[in-house]
Amino acid sequence: MQKRSKVPLLVSGDLENGGQGGAADGTNLASNMQLAAANEPDLATAFGAAIEVEGNEMGFNWVYGPVIDINYNYQNPIVNIRSFGDTPDIVEQTALPVMNAIQKNNRMAACVKHWPGDGMDDRDQHKMLTNNTLTMKEWRETYGRVYKSAIEKGIKTVMSAHITLPSYYEELGITDVRTKHTPGSLSYELNTKLLREELGFNGLIVSDATSMIGMTSFGRRKDIIPQCIASGVDMFLFTNDMHEDFQAMLQGVHDGVLTEERLNEAVTRILA
Repeated sequence: MQKRSKVPLLVSGDLENGGQGGAADGTNLASNMQLAAANEPDLATAFGAAIEVEGNEMGFNWVYGPVIDINYNYQNPIVNIRSFGDTPDIVEQTALPVMNAIQKNNRMAACVKHWPGDGMDDRDQHKMLTNNTLTMKEWRETYGRVYKSAIEKGIKTVMSAHITLPSYYEELGITDVRTKHTPGSLSYELNTKLLREELGFNGLIVSDATSMIGMTSFGRRKDIIPQCIASGVDMFLFTNDMHEDFQAMLQGVHDGVLTEERLNEAVTRILA
């Protein structure tokens, strides 16, 4: 496929723990929490290098990992042992060597997730919208700190998820209940103002899977499709019906929800 394509293809997969995220018979190295429990930075580097080598051999060049969520709520059904730990220190000291090793040879892009930070709620974005309840002071000292560290170390992509951060809207003086519970995947404030402007991220933002109810419960699919890209997300992950979803995106352009400038910006980041 790469040989036939005039534009290099992005081939992505959830290779968080090894090649099993890309093929049924791929290697399962360990859970992220197991890796962090070893407390060995060199092992974390080897873990990332193994993901890069096996993924590259299978044709992948984009890994949806590492997970940099913090496991504050042990009952969280999504993060749990996919997190490296329950403090920003543990997450940073393990996730960053993994990320660096994945990207070291410039054959693979890593993707930190799930923006603006999972691990507080005990619910599942596949089934409903979930919430990060931290104050902005607390958030900046924890999730914000870890994201900032990843950005400073050169992370190429970030996954924006179906998680709310109401305290940021409140900081901006926005009190409308529905607005301040906009998921990250649809939030101009979280993607553009917080991630890009405050934290300085200039790489690619990809949405989390767009069939998850955490996103689809927020509005009609034909409305949230262009809203996702207008909010600062550069790539819309998965379609339910390619023709229908493309038409919804096109209608968003015709209706002025999406500007040509925003589309050009998104496509430029994807090509880069």
